[in-house]
Amino acid sequence: MSIAERWQRVVERFRPVAYAGYEVFLKRAFFALAVAGSLPNNLPYAGQKEPVGLAHFWNLTFLGDPAVLEPVRVVFWICLGLYALGFASAFALPVAATIFCAIGALIGSQGAHKHHLQIVGLVLVVLAIYHVYLAVRYRRIFRNTLENHRLAIYHAQQTVMATYLVTGLYKLANSGLGWVADAKYFPLQLAKTRGMEYYNRLEEPGAEAGSGAQELLANLSPDIERFFIDFPNWARFFLGSGLLLELGAFCLMLGRWWGVGYGCLIVLFHLTVSRVMHLTFEYNILLVAILFINVPWLVARAAKKIGRRGKAPSAS
Repeated sequence: MSIAERWQRVVERFRPVAYAGYEVFLKRAFFALAVAGSLPNNLPYAGQKEPVGLAHFWNLTFLGDPAVLEPVRVVFWICLGLYALGFASAFALPVAATIFCAIGALIGSQGAHKHHLQIVGLVLVVLAIYHVYLAVRYRRIFRNTLENHRLAIYHAQQTVMATYLVTGLYKLANSGLGWVADAKYFPLQLAKTRGMEYYNRLEEPGAEAGSGAQELLANLSPDIERFFIDFPNWARFFLGSGLLLELGAFCLMLGRWWGVGYGCLIVLFHLTVSRVMHLTFEYNILLVAILFINVPWLVARAAKKIGRRGKAPSAS
């Protein structure tokens, strides 16, 4: 057997592992890119009015100094890059998680609670804990096996699923089915949200010039508000469906195609809420798209097909 034939046998033997590794790498890379833009450009805070998280233990206002914040952001990006490459994750992820949680604590300590970044912090903390565990138990400090990286992603998926499930259970624990029954007051929240938009900018939401499609979307919120006022049972149905989505979040873990289908429903619900209430959970959408709808897997499949076509013999 020639050297070329032996090499071909080796390639055929390890090709499935290579494709699996390509998909896992893309998931890490997509996650790192999504999270890289989550840190703010500036933190104009002089104090910690209502300390939360790490702010209970440290005064984090030093992060508001641009001379401190900019290098911290660079370190954060370097750590995400190392994680994407699968190198030294046991060091990089704890540093990235600490930076993210510290900045998040400073933002959350200003008296106005914000939730759209919490899911990112939870995933970073879980990934950091898992990779530190691997480093301690298996002494894999700089590199890990493909299986370990796949299990790390599985832990990240469980974290995202748990955030939705716990949210639904928390609603039931605090108000039971009354949460759905009282949904008829949902239009009041819509009116409040539109009022906040107006007093923040002294312009009606969507007043800026735009295309016909943009104007149509800008007028959608008050139309939905009036519809829910006239038909309160539809408000109950809308919010009740969101509660059911949260309580059924375990369906995300039932298999690849379950994750794709249920993930699409969650993304659709987030987009609807974003349009109606001006509450954007872009990082929820990004993480669901990466971990469950599995955009990296679609990219890997497309690259695989393009590679096959490129190797196909041309017609004579």
